[in-house]
Amino acid sequence: MSVLLSSLAILSVAAATPTCSNNPSFHRFSFGGIQGVVVSDGPALFDVNPFSVPNAALKRNYDASFRSSSPLVIQQNVAIVDMPAGRVLVDAGSFNIPEFPQFANAGRLLANMRAAGIAPESIQAVVFTHAHADHVAGVITADGKRAFPNAHVYIDKVDHEFWTQSNVPNPKPAIIPNATLGT
Repeated sequence: MSVLLSSLAILSVAAATPTCSNNPSFHRFSFGGIQGVVVSDGPALFDVNPFSVPNAALKRNYDASFRSSSPLVIQQNVAIVDMPAGRVLVDAGSFNIPEFPQFANAGRLLANMRAAGIAPESIQAVVFTHAHADHVAGVITADGKRAFPNAHVYIDKVDHEFWTQSNVPNPKPAIIPNATLGT
């Protein structure tokens, strides 16, 4: 019985501890001769379920992983891939944008890239998977400068047209207008 109680105590501590906070800020990988690095931009914290899945399913999944779903902690990661034609950043992360308080702990991408030995100036292309703020806001710094000054930025034409409409709220309009449109 004491072993069971000790095990339950350990599990309750593990469940109450944010499991991702002690992970390294980057992880190197290779695939078919291509080298890459997954880099953390920091966690996003949500008080409510941001996904289109039932709350019970989300809670069950997180409980099975010994993770708390209140608040829901989601690590924001990007990929940097060294391709034959140059270094590509897939998405640019975010930073502390007052309009998006759930990302108050984001914006660690540049520091974590430097920790991995990757200079922002070495990025030659930024490819956005889609134009939500947590994917594109990090392409500019908090003071409005280009975070990746030598990079061409690529975004799907539909996303570009949507987010640059005058009637769509865009807290950082300088993020998207100078992008190269993809199809």
